[in-house]
Amino acid sequence: GGSLPVLGSACPGWVCYAEKTQHQALPYMSAVRSPQQIQGSLLKARLGSSAPKGPAGIYHVCVMPCFDKKLEASREEFAPGGVRDVDLVLASSELVELVEALGEDFPSLPVDAFDALPGAPPSEALVGPPSLEGSG
Repeated sequence: GGSLPVLGSACPGWVCYAEKTQHQALPYMSAVRSPQQIQGSLLKARLGSSAPKGPAGIYHVCVMPCFDKKLEASREEFAPGGVRDVDLVLASSELVELVEALGEDFPSLPVDAFDALPGAPPSEALVGPPSLEGSG
């Protein structure tokens, strides 16, 4: 059992707001991590086992649409053994600014395939043009 309803959000701003002002909601909040943190923990666990310096030798960067994702990545519960699941979060706008500061025109950058983890299916199997099959 547990408390119902279960409240969940991948928005760290909402989580912070609830923790600071809505104490009565805390028993109902889901303990499931956001996709950002799940990705970081899985990446470091999977690649860290074969990395020379272990998970601490992997520097994981996420590009996210919201500045609050930086706050989320900095939470102590997402740094098991002192190793952060996500080491750096760049907001989408910061990535564009960085690319343009390097003298590149962001919209003109070539589109390329994603890097795949060892043993993962090729990126073409994961990313491609949208399909209308099965849509209503």
